[in-house]
Amino acid sequence: MFRYLRASWIAQQNPEANKHLPALASAQGRKPQFDDGRKISLGPANGRNGVAEYRLLLRDGKATEIKPVGATTISNALAVIAKAKFIDLFPTGSQIALIRLGYLNCHDRVCELILEP
Repeated sequence: MFRYLRASWIAQQNPEANKHLPALASAQGRKPQFDDGRKISLGPANGRNGVAEYRLLLRDGKATEIKPVGATTISNALAVIAKAKFIDLFPTGSQIALIRLGYLNCHDRVCELILEP
């Protein structure tokens, strides 16, 4: 139950899920997690710098298709994004696929992927 509620919270920041997530976490002996789960650290920037938008098809906790949106891209972005894990968006046993827009933001020696809700 917790993983379904957490996935709902990350996907849409639903206020109803926000009310119940801390209580359910506490009842299951978990620490409540209030981070939005949409910012994913992808490791060192390795000389990359900038922001570019990508369309992602997510299945089984990973990006199965990654396509740039617009003319701006970041060097080797597809390989960097492909390493990301999106397990919090998928409850155990889920067979769904999600389409999300994400911004690859490389700065200050780090790259992160920020997903749009």
